[in-house]
Amino acid sequence: MRRRVLLCWLILLSVGLVGQSGDNRPAELPPGSVTMEDGYADNADNRLLTAVYRTINYPREARDYGVTGTVLAIATIDSLGQLTVTDTQFRTPKQMDDQPIRVRETDLIRVVGYSTGGNSLIVGKIHPKRVARGGAALCKEVARTLSSLPTFTPALREGSAVPERIVKVIVFSLE
Repeated sequence: MRRRVLLCWLILLSVGLVGQSGDNRPAELPPGSVTMEDGYADNADNRLLTAVYRTINYPREARDYGVTGTVLAIATIDSLGQLTVTDTQFRTPKQMDDQPIRVRETDLIRVVGYSTGGNSLIVGKIHPKRVARGGAALCKEVARTLSSLPTFTPALREGSAVPERIVKVIVFSLE
């Protein structure tokens, strides 16, 4: 029951918490905060993805154990533009199949790692303690990555800077 309440809460957050007046603007990384490579449009979504992909790593512990899954990250961007990760939750592929969530494509980040081989990649053969350790390593990496992002331009509501919650879904898979 607790998981369902959390998932409903996450879905409501992903729909958006920005107010209802016409001058609302969500928080975003400002132009020039991330150097874009040639051929990529310089927009808020691309700046965020570029900053994340330059920083995030597939944790060695999770990769060695063959742990794949999804990390749901909830963060707050305060009225000064600082991002603070408030919660991360690891879900295995089976848990995602049992209770799928719907998110916008812009809130989904895919991270692919290369396996170190071994029997741990056989689905169902990974020891639960290894899954827990690998999941914790993935959550820690997501929190580290999001916390290292440059300062955002805060969200505006009726002309004033306001805090905004964001939800990102980071999918880790191995090849």
